[in-house]
Amino acid sequence: MPEGKLITLEGIDGTGKSSIAKLLGTEFPNAVFTREPTRSWIGKTVKNR
Repeated sequence: MPEGKLITLEGIDGTGKSSIAKLLGTEFPNAVFTREPTRSWIGKTVKNR
């Protein structure tokens, strides 16, 4: 498997994380984007434990 880069975007609401992620997506079309599952049923289940 080829080596890649891990880029994390952190910040409070409204700081432009999504905007930067979109720019990175256009610059690197083969990039894989992930996020913490805080809004899914899995994230809610973990948070409520």
